[in-house]
Amino acid sequence: VAFFRGQGLRAATRVFLPDLWLPETSEVVFSARLGDTTNLWKVALSPGSWRASGPAQRLTFGTGPEVLPVIAGPGRLVFASHTSNVDLWGLRLDAGQAKIQGDLHRWTSDPGIDSQASLSADGSKMVFTSTRAGNSDIWWKDLESGRDTPLTVTPSPETYPLLSPDGSKVAYSVREGSKSSNCIMTLGSGAGGSVQPGPPERACEDCGGPAGWFPDGQKLL
Repeated sequence: VAFFRGQGLRAATRVFLPDLWLPETSEVVFSARLGDTTNLWKVALSPGSWRASGPAQRLTFGTGPEVLPVIAGPGRLVFASHTSNVDLWGLRLDAGQAKIQGDLHRWTSDPGIDSQASLSADGSKMVFTSTRAGNSDIWWKDLESGRDTPLTVTPSPETYPLLSPDGSKVAYSVREGSKSSNCIMTLGSGAGGSVQPGPPERACEDCGGPAGWFPDGQKLL
């Protein structure tokens, strides 16, 4: 992992996984992220130690995720270049009887990946992560008006947002280099019923993501 990170590469999924073995050249083909794109790369291995004998070489240069390579003949590969659109959806429930009430409702609709939703106790407010601005940021949504508001727009990826039960604060994780920290942001009211994010306060250094608010909203697990 440190070897690839030295080139600025990140795993396409959770870990680096080999996709193809090229026995003629003792090379491994794999998918990896560099900047905002996921492309195919290859790295040569030394037959004696099975360690990388040089830097990874980029094979494809597309803008969409390029994955699942297959050998298609001498010197040829077939691979998939795909796009995905992950949005947030909701269903109303009768909590007492665990029955669905109404149709499936789409909460977000944009080209980015929207995920990790957290609701206020009354179900009227929501925070979530979105890559619609090119990076993983924290967004706020008023489910009654449908208004979306970015809470963070920074170069560092922010994830795992948790909205306090009363909807007045959001805790989230921010990754800076190899370390993650938790921040808490107080949410105020802006003009026309909009949300006004306050300055983030760091809750802990080099720690895991927030797991849950206590019911009184004064303590964070």
